[in-house]
Amino acid sequence: MTMKIDFDRIKLDQEKLRSCGVGALIVFGSHVEGTAHPGSDIDVGVVFEDMNPLKADPVEVYGILHEELKFGLDV
Repeated sequence: MTMKIDFDRIKLDQEKLRSCGVGALIVFGSHVEGTAHPGSDIDVGVVFEDMNPLKADPVEVYGILHEELKFGLDV
């Protein structure tokens, strides 16, 4: 059984993500291609505006995405 997430219905807290230094998110893989199965995770590429360690917070970004998407993630 394949499944596909309706990414148009997902509302991420953009302000919170930007405060962690996120410039863009790139979603790819089986959920985008429509070949996901019930055990599939979501593949997300994160582009940081600046890798300044005082602003870029990859651990916080992972937490935000995991909480809001409610799926396993590959980041």
